[in-house]
Amino acid sequence: MSLPWRTILAYGLPPVLAGVGLLSYYLWPRSDAPAAAVPPSEYSVPGDSASPGDSVVPLPPVDPALVPGGEGTAGATASPVPSPDGATPLSPGTLTSTEPLTPLTLVEAEAALPELAATLSADPSWGQWLQQGKLLQRLVRALDDIALGEIPLPSCAFLRSREPFTASKQGGRITQSTASTKRYDAVVNGFCAIDPAAAAALFDRLEPAVQEAVNALGYRDRSVRDLLRSAMTTILAVPVPASAPELVTNDGKLYRWADLELEALSDVQKLFLRLGTDNMLKVRQQIGQLAEAAAIDVKQ
Repeated sequence: MSLPWRTILAYGLPPVLAGVGLLSYYLWPRSDAPAAAVPPSEYSVPGDSASPGDSVVPLPPVDPALVPGGEGTAGATASPVPSPDGATPLSPGTLTSTEPLTPLTLVEAEAALPELAATLSADPSWGQWLQQGKLLQRLVRALDDIALGEIPLPSCAFLRSREPFTASKQGGRITQSTASTKRYDAVVNGFCAIDPAAAAALFDRLEPAVQEAVNALGYRDRSVRDLLRSAMTTILAVPVPASAPELVTNDGKLYRWADLELEALSDVQKLFLRLGTDNMLKVRQQIGQLAEAAAIDVKQ
């Protein structure tokens, strides 16, 4: 958080996933006196929220109705996803056939994914997420960014919060505000609603296509499973604080963690820390279940 905001934003996050989503803090002591709110920071930490100054970051077009918390989200009906150039739409019989499945190419898998993945989650946001184009390529790009410690902003811009980062002050101690951590609730809940066993089964089906996307990034000797393991390990390596970590600031605009160990984390790990303890624990549990279902060995 010590670099100029334009420089940080230029490097752009998760997923997970987003993706990289990512409940509130109730763990720190509260005084009887109401907490004094610190004015919203004018400094937008990487991937933290969308603001007018973010125009310096080239982002893919995103339908505002698909942004969590954005206008038009409730009851929105997603438009059909156009097939990638050269893709041949697969018939329902192809998707449900009991015959041995032929490996899909990346182009075929991208075209089929919205239908193949439709039942992975019952969360209302899932269908909206599936309307983003080139989902497998977005996923691989996000995993690569996370593995490198970077925020996957270009591939997961549709998951960004519209609300700014804010802090609160109690008894002379500054921490991230409860409202600021709750910005990620919708994304975290959407991610954690994915059925691990079903996701692992679909991954087995699409692994050759996903590997093709990995190769397209320039990797020739790296498997998609290794990339997944690296991204998962990056997130799981973030320490989960027992209470809200303290922030320090010199001007009320630029905040950094008072704990030097936390401040030394990578950009994407700091973003994960900003989810708040409750959300962090949810995401860690989901990553562990996904890894186990997909037979990916990760250390927690």
